[in-house]
Amino acid sequence: MLSQRGINGSLLPNITCIACSPGTRPSTDRSHCEVCPFNNYYNGMIHCDCSNSSHELLKSDVCAPVSSMTNWPNDIKVYNVEYPLVNQVVQSRFLKEHLRSSAYLCKMLHREACQVVANMCVMSMYRDDHVGGPCSLFRDSKRIPNSENEPLPWLYYGEGDAPIVLSRKKITTNYSLERSSWDSSLNLTAKLWSLNGTWLGIKDIHSSFLQLCPGQWSSLNAALRFAAHYKIECLIQPEQLLQSERTEIMELFLRFSSSSEPMLYAIPILNRNFKQGTRFPNKDADATQWQLTRRFFLIDTLSGVPYTTNNENHFTPSVVRYLKSATLRIKVQDGADEGKIYPPLLIVDYGEITEADIVANIPVHVKFEVEYSMENKTIYSMDVWIGVLCAFVVIWTVLQTWNHSHRSGHLAVDVITLFNLCVFACSSLSNTFFGVISAAAIHALICYKGQAVAQIILPPGAMDSYINTYITVAFFLKVIELVHMVWRQIGIDIFLIDWERPRATKSSSQPVSIWRTYFVANEWNEIQVKRKTSLVVQLLLMVFLIKICGLENWTRADPDLNSTLTNEMLHRPQNHTFCFALTVAVYIFIYGLQWIFVTAIYERFIKNGIQEFVDICSLSNISVFILEYENFGYYIHGRSAHGFADTDMQTITNQLRREEEDLVGHRGLLPASDQQTF
Repeated sequence: MLSQRGINGSLLPNITCIACSPGTRPSTDRSHCEVCPFNNYYNGMIHCDCSNSSHELLKSDVCAPVSSMTNWPNDIKVYNVEYPLVNQVVQSRFLKEHLRSSAYLCKMLHREACQVVANMCVMSMYRDDHVGGPCSLFRDSKRIPNSENEPLPWLYYGEGDAPIVLSRKKITTNYSLERSSWDSSLNLTAKLWSLNGTWLGIKDIHSSFLQLCPGQWSSLNAALRFAAHYKIECLIQPEQLLQSERTEIMELFLRFSSSSEPMLYAIPILNRNFKQGTRFPNKDADATQWQLTRRFFLIDTLSGVPYTTNNENHFTPSVVRYLKSATLRIKVQDGADEGKIYPPLLIVDYGEITEADIVANIPVHVKFEVEYSMENKTIYSMDVWIGVLCAFVVIWTVLQTWNHSHRSGHLAVDVITLFNLCVFACSSLSNTFFGVISAAAIHALICYKGQAVAQIILPPGAMDSYINTYITVAFFLKVIELVHMVWRQIGIDIFLIDWERPRATKSSSQPVSIWRTYFVANEWNEIQVKRKTSLVVQLLLMVFLIKICGLENWTRADPDLNSTLTNEMLHRPQNHTFCFALTVAVYIFIYGLQWIFVTAIYERFIKNGIQEFVDICSLSNISVFILEYENFGYYIHGRSAHGFADTDMQTITNQLRREEEDLVGHRGLLPASDQQTF
């Protein structure tokens, strides 16, 4: 640099040129020395320039030896970000400008640079199929780091370690289902980084932090209630997705206490978009094929910005990647560890939207869900009960078939006998399936809603499918029984026996009137639809209790028994097993009340339609003989105790008065008996 003054500050007679100290260089006007943007050591000396022969200028302040960049070639494939859902490949501007320089600085143990490369790997969906890609730096780091001081972040769990990771019993908190308890909800903590590697801090988060759907704060933050399922789905406009000015990368932790000491447990991430070669192993049902990771993001508006030399100020993304679906899955331990959980698993699935879709403002579908599961032996118990009862079904079916053959007069086993055997088997199996499934569903509903410690969790999706299958089978079996019953009723023979004798005089004949027979036949048609219960009352009361009284809210995946839909229950999905259980329970309850009322009160003190028909038969002097089978039927003895009934009203009134005063014989078939039905 040029110096006009000496060490003591006095002016020199001539301007002197002084060499700058190592690590500095002259300023542009040569008035002072300034620190070099980078220091390069080669030929045994420190240089402020970046030699083209031995070094490569990666950024304005990063000069790297060419020999150290052999694993990071300047290849266009390295900067490509694939978006398979929209069938696009974008040469990312962010990767083009920062990948190689950050990778070099990371090798020089620069912590923030390592975070930048890690964030690039996360935005690339952890793909490691290109030499020099952001994830290649972590290829040999799929392990738990030994120290937090290591500059290389922990991104990958070991390959095939998913079953081991998800079955560890390191979380010591016993969670409770009582709302007033402090451990009735899960507590989450997140570490946040910006894309440039800056650590944004660690903070406690609510469940609304993980959701892109808008909504009330109280309903969105109810997602982490223990043992309560949560599900929210919505359509949001692209402009809402782009409201976030920066993309943040995060790690999720479960916060709990162990011996009064606060603890953090890392929540593994299962990224459904992770691609290994041509496969998507994280979409398989086999957990041994999963590749668990540590980091995720909600929305990425930066990696989709294309690199272009024409317009350096172009920052509009060609594709935006967003969190389309997130499912927090928690498995509860059983046995002696009541209330304890295994490590939660966050399953993420990303969607993609193009610039054209953003301009067209096409809404996108977003979902967030919290699921609980537990080793459930209910399905096994139902299988056992069905198997045991099926043995009794066989015995009962054989007895029914033998009884039917005896009544029908079929002494030998023929085609009709085998057909009836199949029909009776369908009937018994239908009742067995429905009874076992209903009992299991009601048991699950009562136990889940009535527990304080998690001993049983919501029935899994497999149980819903199980119940649907058996109910469908039971329905079709019952249809077969109903068709057979209608066919059998069509063939029933009904005889109306008129005991009236013609009363003739010497001068004229007086035949018996047919109108009494017509009257009895008409009454018979009316009582054919008589039931112990009213179908209209049954349905109206069910609608009243389930809809108006709010019992339908009991079917929501919430451990509390609320008939009112609160804000916290808005996004609690209705459980199909609970819906079935509640419907059956309410139906049986209303049916039982009706049956008791009709049998104990209405028929006894108000009106008994069947008994009235028997009385009409007696007044009409007509008996009814119903022949259901050749050797079996029913008989209503309607022979009048007065010997005749084809008369005027005055005579009938006198007959009833005499019968009331017990001046005539009894109506029964046998002497001194009132038994008229057989």
